[in-house]
Amino acid sequence: MKVGPLATLCLALAAGCASTPRASTPPAARRAAPAPLVVAVVLDQMGSWVLQHHLPLLRDDGLLKPMIARGTWAHDVRLTYAGTYTGPGHAAIYTGAPPADSGVVANRVWDRERARMVSVVDDGEHAEFGNEQRAHAGPSALRVDTVADVLRRAASRRAGATRVAAISMKDRSAVIPGGQHPDLALWYTEEARGFTTSAYYAPATPDWLSAWNAAHPVSAYFDRPWEPLDAAALLATGMTDEQRGEGDWHGLGATFPHLLSRCDEPYSAFLATPWSTEHLAAMARAVVSRLDMGGDAAPDLLMLSVSGSDYVGHVFGPESWESMDNLVRVDAMLGALARELSARGPVSVLVTADHGVMPLVERAPASERAARIEFADVTRAAEEALDRALGDGEWVAAYVQPYVYLRPAALAPAVRERAIATAAEAIARLPGVASVARTSEAVGWRSDPDPTRRAVAESVDPRVAGELFVVPAEGSVVDERMPEGFGTSHGSPYPRDQSVPLIVSGPGVPRRELREARDFRSIAATLAWLLDVTPPAAARRAPVWEDR
Repeated sequence: MKVGPLATLCLALAAGCASTPRASTPPAARRAAPAPLVVAVVLDQMGSWVLQHHLPLLRDDGLLKPMIARGTWAHDVRLTYAGTYTGPGHAAIYTGAPPADSGVVANRVWDRERARMVSVVDDGEHAEFGNEQRAHAGPSALRVDTVADVLRRAASRRAGATRVAAISMKDRSAVIPGGQHPDLALWYTEEARGFTTSAYYAPATPDWLSAWNAAHPVSAYFDRPWEPLDAAALLATGMTDEQRGEGDWHGLGATFPHLLSRCDEPYSAFLATPWSTEHLAAMARAVVSRLDMGGDAAPDLLMLSVSGSDYVGHVFGPESWESMDNLVRVDAMLGALARELSARGPVSVLVTADHGVMPLVERAPASERAARIEFADVTRAAEEALDRALGDGEWVAAYVQPYVYLRPAALAPAVRERAIATAAEAIARLPGVASVARTSEAVGWRSDPDPTRRAVAESVDPRVAGELFVVPAEGSVVDERMPEGFGTSHGSPYPRDQSVPLIVSGPGVPRRELREARDFRSIAATLAWLLDVTPPAAARRAPVWEDR
């Protein structure tokens, strides 16, 4: 293309996938030129254990199995930080930097000046078209180079015009990969009822984008029922369609069939269906054609973030029929797209994930004592404890995971230390909470012998962090309210959230299967190798098959 979760993970990391062993041959020599089109695909929430669980269901003519057969598959690429969320994950993939260095510490942050929660890419300056009064977007949160930034600088030394485009169903998953100067950064919003961009990238919604949205209305999907492609194959996995803990988000229903026309907010529920990826792939085709990506010798970079897998996983759980059927469909869609792009000329493809996921709390082993952590419980516990310690007042600004932000009254010099300690102790007693770290202390833990403390340290940028960092217990999740009390999430320093796959194919990519753990900083290095540019400063120097 220009089984149980913990047991599955442990077996996969120890023994690898049950596929034919490959010879340990040295990597192929660097080719004379990179492929004219390099496509990076992020399967949002597709942790290593989830891929292992779903892989037998995938088709031979999809995207992943052919890539695995002819390219490099690293089973276990480790995100070494604790805040395993979409924004930090995309920054880590494309910069090689953990959140503490990239500046992208979470999906959302508390803006102290505006006194409200905003997207991590909301710069307060460049309005998002279609939602101008409430949202902004631009890459100012990034403090380091992305691969796209490096490619841009290298482009001046090459013949031809290098094109860079980033497309996602989420703002952060397009803005962050695109870096400072992409040709296009596009994302979906319910308010725009289609794809949009911001004033950082254009003075107004481009005419061609408005025309495309009009010609491809999301409402066209509302009467298309989502039913399993192969119910017998899903049943053979040992799972049934109806499982405790699966959610009914906006009326989409907890079991098949699912129909958007029955939903109270169909433009939101759309995200938790395979149709959102179909829409994404259609936009990708339009962008490739419009920018003539892969049309000359200069390498172009197309970055696609498949957000639908994350929404489906959050609502129904990663082992649900919906998640399995969604991946089969998405894999087939991406396989078809890859073949179309390959017909235009040589293409290199990199596939990875921005984070993993925890199973539904109801499916967690009893030994984990898993729980759902409610946002309201965190703020209530801290507020009540501070009222007792300091007197009645307004002490807590917000819990915007993973951070708790305190109000100015709690940060006054006379009470600051007592307020932070009191809030931390109260939150730490909640079910599902493993620990609560003071961010002012955590920044010094990057060489700590304790892996959890190191992971927290790699997540904290004090310029945007709250006063406290909440670490869930293993198996526990912060309730995403999709809907409240159901579904699952991620955002922890444990293998099921930290371990992601990396699959690469294209000219010069060796046929390798890497079972031992690799550092996430090799992802950006591998993408840079495909583009024949120097990796960003924060990344490893060598592609994943050469990295040790």
